[in-house]
Amino acid sequence: MKLLQSLHKDQPGAAAQIAATADDARTLGFENVATHYEPQTGHHTVTGDLPAATAQRTVDRILGR
Repeated sequence: MKLLQSLHKDQPGAAAQIAATADDARTLGFENVATHYEPQTGHHTVTGDLPAATAQRTVDRILGR
């Protein structure tokens, strides 16, 4: 599981930005996307996994293959 974004709760719009990042991650092919709130630190986070096949397709697209 990779950390995709972390924002402090006091940052304006943090929860909405986290939700948007989670939606974007799912659209881009990340799996097991989850949002979390860490009460001890006050951070909202998004985590997810990028499967190797999806990562390879992304590289191929960037390189024009």
